[in-house]
Order: sequence, then C-alpha cells, then structure tokens
Amino acid sequence: MTKNLTYYFLIIALLLSSGVLFGQEKKALEQKQRSSYSKFSKSSFSRKNEVQKKLSEAEKLFEKDPEKALDLVHDALLIAIKENYLKEEADAYNLLGQFNYQLNEYSLSYKNYKKAIAIYTNLISTSKTSFNLLYDIYYQTGKSAEFVLDYTNSIDYYTKYLDAAKSKKNIDDIVKAQIAIGDVYLKQKELKGAQVNYNDALQIEQVRDNKKGIATINFKLGELEKEKKNTEKAIQYYRSSQDAAIQINDDEAVNQAYTDISNIYESENNLDEGIEINQEALNYNQKRNNKTEVSRNNIDLANIYIKQDKNEEAIQYLENSIKIAEQTGDIKNKSKAFEALSVAYGNSGQESEAMKKYKEYLILEDSIYKIKQQQLKEQNLKGEMLDNAQNKLSLLEKDKQLNENTIELLKKERIIQEEFINRQRILTYSLIIGILILLVTSYL
Repeated sequence: MTKNLTYYFLIIALLLSSGVLFGQEKKALEQKQRSSYSKFSKSSFSRKNEVQKKLSEAEKLFEKDPEKALDLVHDALLIAIKENYLKEEADAYNLLGQFNYQLNEYSLSYKNYKKAIAIYTNLISTSKTSFNLLYDIYYQTGKSAEFVLDYTNSIDYYTKYLDAAKSKKNIDDIVKAQIAIGDVYLKQKELKGAQVNYNDALQIEQVRDNKKGIATINFKLGELEKEKKNTEKAIQYYRSSQDAAIQINDDEAVNQAYTDISNIYESENNLDEGIEINQEALNYNQKRNNKTEVSRNNIDLANIYIKQDKNEEAIQYLENSIKIAEQTGDIKNKSKAFEALSVAYGNSGQESEAMKKYKEYLILEDSIYKIKQQQLKEQNLKGEMLDNAQNKLSLLEKDKQLNENTIELLKKERIIQEEFINRQRILTYSLIIGILILLVTSYL
C-alpha cells in the first residue's frame, strides 16, 4: 500500500512539475514577444520618419527631376507597405496622384487618388486621422475622373467636396465645386443640372462682387446657351463676361469671349457682324499691346474678307500679321497667314505669288511638324518613365498582398498553437484530477 501511494505521488509530482515548466515556457515566450515589440516600436518610429522625409523631399524635387521624385515616393511606399504605416502609405498614393496629374497622366492620377481615399476613409472611420485629408483630395480626384470621362464618379467626388466646403463655410471652394459640377453636366448635355449649378455659383459671386468669378461663370453660361442654340442669349453672356474681365484686366478672358462671339457669327454666315467683332477685338488688343492676339485678329479679319471676295483688303491684313509674327517669333500665326495669303493671291489671279506664299507656308509647317515630333518624343519618354514607375508600384502592391497573406497565416498558426496549449493544459489538469480521485478511492 505504501509503495503504491509513493508511486502515485511521484506521478502527481511529475505532472505538476511539467505543468509548471509548461507555464514558465509560455511566460518566457510572451516576454520575448513583448521585448521584440518594444524593439520594433523604436525601429518603427525611425522608419516612419524616413518615409515622411522621402515624401517631403520628393515633393520639393518634382519640378526639377520628376523621375527621381517618383523613385523617392516608391521607396517611401516600400517602407510604408512593409511596416504597415497606413497614413504614410495613403500620403504616398496621394502624392503620386498629384505627380501623375501634373504630368497629364489622368488615368494614373485617378487610380492613385482612389487608393489614397480608400485608406484615408478607413483611418477616419477608426478615428486615427483627420477628415481634412479627404477634403483636400476630393476635388483632384473628381477632376481626374472627369478627364478620363468617368462623369458619374466625377460628380460624386465633386459633390463630396461641395458638402465638405459647405460644412467648413469656405465660399471659394463652394463656388469651385459648383462650377466643376456644372462643367460635367454640360459635357454630359444635362443642361438643366449645369444651369442650376452655374446660377448658384454666379449668385454667390455677384453678392461678393468677385469680378473674376463673374467673368468665368458668365462665359460658361454663354457656352450653355450656345449648346441650346440660343445664340443671342449666348452672346449676351459672353458680353457680360467681357465686361467683368475688362474691369480686372483679364485679357485672356476678354479674347476668349471675342473668339466665341466671332465663331457664332461665322456659323451663321453673318460676315458683316464677324468683321465688326474682329475689328473690335483688334482695336482692343492694339491698345493692350497684345501682339500675338493682334496677329491672330488680322488673320481672322483677312479670312472673312476672302469669303467676301475682298482679296486686296485681306492681303493687307495678312501682311500686317506676318510682320507682327516675325517680331514675336510666332511660327503658328505666321504659317496661317502665309496659307491665307496663298489663297488671296490665287483668288486675285496672281498665281506665281500664290505659289511662292504656299511654299513659305509648307516650310513653316515642316518646322511646326518637327517641333511637334520633338514634343511627342518627350511625351513618350515621360510615358515610359511613368510606366516604369507604375510597374514598380504594382510590384509593391503584390508584395503588400503577400505580406498580408503571410500575416494572416501567422495569426492562424498562433491561434492553432494557443488552442493546442489550452488542450494540453486541460489534459494535464484532467489527469491530475483523475489520479487524485484514483488515489482517494484506493485509499478508501
């Protein structure tokens, strides 16, 4: 009996000691994890600063060296994705969107802006960041969507921007959003929606007497009425736009209105009115010393005179245009003037002179073509640079997905280990209790 008791107590001691040892190992593992987390936290802080520094440097460098700036953003993204810095990751996508937008790559800018918005929205929902981050990005995302013809989402982003601007009571941004929404509606031929937004914006600008805003919106309302075929009303709006633009010396807006009014008269074959408006534009630009516009006005007047078979008058205006274009180095206007001259001389029976002017026109067009080819080449190089940048980004995103999958696997493995530990603990305690019962029973 004594031997049996000794044997049973020895088994209990072994089981208890194994349980204690098991608990100590678990405790040591937890301490090791806490220690690793502490080291990670310190390292994490320094790496986060590194990401922010790279993004700041990229923003400063972009104008001078866009390729290097893009590389810096991708380096920052690599760290942010690897270390799971969500705010910095969104900042990087936001900055990439800005760079793409400035390089006229609207499809890429739209894609990157949407990624930034998705992360910012998630952070805001968990109260880890400010709504201002979304406020700043909504408008640009809407503009990018507009340029890629995604009008439905464009209006959605502009509307979010408008709602945020109203909540902040930011009048400038409210007007900006309403004009943008009106523009998209106009592109979609939804004229009622465009008119409502333009009129709301115009009312605000009139109340605060903002001449620039009044000029801009009246011009857009002129475009709207032209779309409706209400040419008289369109001209009235263009004139209102001009009146406001003249008060703030906005020559570009004044001349844009002149051009659109002239186009209306031309479409209606109203040549006398066309001559009158172009002569008015010529007088205005001569007073303002806008030589490029003066050259263009001379060409526009000459083309109308050619239609009226008044070739001698046309030739005088075209010779004036060429002289001014030579002074300013304006190849485009000079080329257009030579082309019109060849027509005017041809119509007046001066075939030799007409051929001479046409050859001059061809030489200039060849120069313009070479310039365009160079611009196209530069654009293609830019496109290759952006393709390389986007390929790097795709690799980063795939790497992020792999990391997320790895993390999920580790989480599942940890859960399995914890379940195994719990089962072992239950089994150990059950054995102990079972042996105790057996001992008591044997003793009794």
